[in-house]
Amino acid sequence: MATSGLKAEVERKRLLQRVCEEALRMAKPSEEEKRRTLRFSRGLTENLSEKLKSAGIEAEVEVQGSIAKDTWLAGEKDIDIFILLPKKYGREGFLKALEVAKNLAREGWREAYAEHPYIEAKIEGYTVDFVPCFRVKEASEAASSVDRTPLHTLY
Repeated sequence: MATSGLKAEVERKRLLQRVCEEALRMAKPSEEEKRRTLRFSRGLTENLSEKLKSAGIEAEVEVQGSIAKDTWLAGEKDIDIFILLPKKYGREGFLKALEVAKNLAREGWREAYAEHPYIEAKIEGYTVDFVPCFRVKEASEAASSVDRTPLHTLY
């Protein structure tokens, strides 16, 4: 009796292991999907950086969120692009940076609001959020939770 119970328990664990492995395989992006998404994200950040510089806006452009943390799900096409501005620009700088992002997105964007205004754009099948924030070195310098996001990605 004890032997058959042990065998059944071992079999249940094997089955659970197979189910978990299959779920992980389905949830994780393939290497090709990763390459495509990272190449697109990199090109977008470089392009936006150049356009901001041409517009005379001092900013750093970074991918944040699940793409930056390598935690996105297969088939998910959401990219968070953060535009990190010096505080000297004030919130007016957010609007100027978003104008540049709107031009990059062309017509496929909509404006949205959280703690900061941002735009959501549809570009080449991806949903891209362009989110301006202030560049801060420590969380205590943040004017809002959005400003802390790049710090979260670092840790």
